[in-house]
Amino acid sequence: MDEDGFWRLVDEARAGSSALDESTVGRLRVLLDGLSPRSTLDAVRIHDELVRRAYTWDLWAAGYLVGGGMSDDSFWDFRQWLIAMGRATYERVLADPDALVDVSTDMEEIDSGLGEIYGYEFVQAAERKQLEVPTGEAGSDEPRGEEFPEDDDDWFAEHFPRLWAAVRA
Repeated sequence: MDEDGFWRLVDEARAGSSALDESTVGRLRVLLDGLSPRSTLDAVRIHDELVRRAYTWDLWAAGYLVGGGMSDDSFWDFRQWLIAMGRATYERVLADPDALVDVSTDMEEIDSGLGEIYGYEFVQAAERKQLEVPTGEAGSDEPRGEEFPEDDDDWFAEHFPRLWAAVRA
């Protein structure tokens, strides 16, 4: 499986849904279970790379703004949710975290607890097939970019004007 195949899998699991819900997670599980061992490990590897790619201070700041705070665990869940939203959304928000405003500013949707479950489905599919999954924390070390000032409203308004306006409205 290559990255295009991974994103087709994500889209098929979403089945046109604009939100991450339990049925999306269930469809992902069925799809992953139907993959060959090699493709399952490819999916795990690609998923981990996408999680690492999204490990940036700017993205964390956008999530922090929407949530009124965001722990490192919540940021991991947030990145799972972003992957579940599909390639176009993932790439758009990664390139411009202010574009999160076009997807959702509803923290209950973003941090419903399903992001965590969605993310673990990849490794669990490999484990169900008794495959050896390479270890390594997706997104270990420090996020890329410049750390954001958590209590500086002016900084958030300058860096994420649309998101700031939506959250503060």
